Amino acid sequence: MKAALLSTLAPGVSFREISPTDLVTLGIWHYFLHEFSWEWRYTKVVRAIDELRKADYLFGSFAEDGEKFVGGACINRMACPDLVDNGQQWLADFVVHPDYRKSVIAYVQYEACMRFAKSKPERIMMSMENQDVRRIMPNLGWTVVRESTNEIGDPTTIIEYVR
Repeated sequence: MKAALLSTLAPGVSFREISPTDLVTLGIWHYFLHEFSWEWRYTKVVRAIDELRKADYLFGSFAEDGEKFVGGACINRMACPDLVDNGQQWLADFVVHPDYRKSVIAYVQYEACMRFAKSKPERIMMSMENQDVRRIMPNLGWTVVRESTNEIGDPTTIIEYVR
């Protein structure tokens, strides 16, 4: 998306790749995932910070002149909740702060990660529990691979991007 259009659709928000050594941002992202997406009970099985530090690609959204982390998404190879497809590319650790969800932030994060993943030959996978996501993803080229359970035993759907 062009910068001028983004500044209109997401005023005051900038977007950029994040270094895996930026532990401050990764720490905030870890908190966001557990607070706004995964829930804190996941920490007994998997810590978000561990997935983030091992990601192939990290992309974030920032407000207040690029100083305030408001969301992120990544591509990693260890996000398969049932471990069957670890080693493939996983669109994972996707979160947007609730105050910023009524904008294009999620779309920009998705597109950045998909651009990176599509440049590689491996499959692109994702796990989803969110009902809104379940309705959207088939329209974006994703297909169901299997029903499974996530790390804490809740039902999840494993999907794959069809190239």
